[in-house]
Amino acid sequence: GAFAFHSNAGNNHLYIANGGNIGIGMTSPTAKLEVAGNINVINPNPVVWIGESGSGGLGGFIGWNDAGNYLFLGHSYGSAFNKNIVINSSGDGADEKMRITSGGNVGIGTDSPTSVSGAAGPVLDLSGANPEIVFHDTSGTANNVSIYYINNTLVWHSGSGSTGSKMTLATQNGNLLI
Repeated sequence: GAFAFHSNAGNNHLYIANGGNIGIGMTSPTAKLEVAGNINVINPNPVVWIGESGSGGLGGFIGWNDAGNYLFLGHSYGSAFNKNIVINSSGDGADEKMRITSGGNVGIGTDSPTSVSGAAGPVLDLSGANPEIVFHDTSGTANNVSIYYINNTLVWHSGSGSTGSKMTLATQNGNLLI
């Protein structure tokens, strides 16, 4: 049968179901461990691992670096930490939004961010119908500069909305038009 720890008031604190699933704060866990409430990982430099057990396993991790005061995210494929980090908006990974490659390239709207110029440094590769990079101060988009690509033309825009200054760069027959 099941095994449970209760408080004096009868509230369930820990429940071990017949199949071995463990519920904390609940009585019908549907996974090996299910928690109703917050989970705190408190330790110097804590790390949470998600994946296969043992050394050389597949998985990912998220952690906190106390000395540097930053959150980190990573993954492992066997003993090599050299795969991509992918952010998507669906649980199955089919709707990729951003990728950071093991070489440091970042792709938004593309799963293979690469340099078109052959430059050796890191690459930010934006892909989509009209990709845009916007720079603005903390007051919002009223004081901004943006660079966007539309109809085979690169546009530098400074100002708000459709007002403001624009500089358009395009090529025609191998010549640069400004």
